[in-house]
Amino acid sequence: MKNEHLTSCKITMSASIKDAMKAIDAGNVHLALVINGRDQLVGVVSDGDVRRGLLSQYNLSDSVSGIVNSNPIFATPSTSSAEIIEMFEEFSLTAIPIVSDEGCVVDLISPFNPVKTQQLQQRKLRNACAVIMAGGEGQRLRPLTERMPKPLLEVGGKPIIERIVENLSSSGLRQIYVSVNYLGQQIEDHLGEGQQYNVDIGYLREEQKLGTGGALSLLPGDVDGDIIVLNGDVIVGTDFSRLLHFHRSSGGEITVAVKSHEVKIPFGVVKLENGSIAGIDEKPTSRSLVNAGIYVLKASVLAYLAEGEHINMTDIIENAIQRGEKILPFYLHETWLDVGTPDQYKVAHDVVRRLDA
Repeated sequence: MKNEHLTSCKITMSASIKDAMKAIDAGNVHLALVINGRDQLVGVVSDGDVRRGLLSQYNLSDSVSGIVNSNPIFATPSTSSAEIIEMFEEFSLTAIPIVSDEGCVVDLISPFNPVKTQQLQQRKLRNACAVIMAGGEGQRLRPLTERMPKPLLEVGGKPIIERIVENLSSSGLRQIYVSVNYLGQQIEDHLGEGQQYNVDIGYLREEQKLGTGGALSLLPGDVDGDIIVLNGDVIVGTDFSRLLHFHRSSGGEITVAVKSHEVKIPFGVVKLENGSIAGIDEKPTSRSLVNAGIYVLKASVLAYLAEGEHINMTDIIENAIQRGEKILPFYLHETWLDVGTPDQYKVAHDVVRRLDA
């Protein structure tokens, strides 16, 4: 890694979580290096550490000391490329610091940036594909969707689904499937086989409506590894490789992207204790985690789906919970918008202007 990029990844223990997020983005390796006054490595903060911290009610202004990994895995200048590759595989890492005998970081190896071995680059997002659910009628957006499927509605001069495909491609995905039903031929004609996006696109054609998850049963039998699933009407600013790595490192069966949603109650909320009023909270804000319509599933989940079965993603998740599977949240702090109503469609134009800026 070039020295200026290595420097941009570094923070101190007194830095805030927001500072760590900036360092993670600046270095583009999903990792911030925590150093002391002698420039020695004392810990790391990963993209996943930040998301888990925010889920645990840490604030962006809080110190990284509460989420730092003080026992990071690292290599030395004498570590061979083969050993580094084994370390990536064994520990599911996004980056490995190269640390000198004095404890200082002299390099940072990552498959998300140019690295020393082409073999490592090729492993970036292997055994992964994406499925875009694009078969819905978009009834709440009529009359806009009377003659055009919702995923083809343009936002910022580009169809929503095209933005999704480009984001997946830039994140490293090469195999994408699109489920189609309502006016699906228009989507196929627009996206084609995906060459212009540097991906291969296949189509899952629903003969009847299969719900938000049923199209997964139409995937080819040789699909293996991990499957990113997302709705064809979401605008999201995250790098999907971060989502995929979080899923793989967590060991869960399914990962669900979640977003914090706030609702301001326009009245004073009365608190009761033993039949008496104990206080009134004037116009409080209620905060909840909502399903962002983005998931990662292990391919093993497909074994529980019957071909052509109508089933929603929420049912697939509930069934996995009943089986005792590990289901984990991926906290989205990035821009996210579900384009489902006319008001949201209007907001989407402002959202993409900020993303494209």
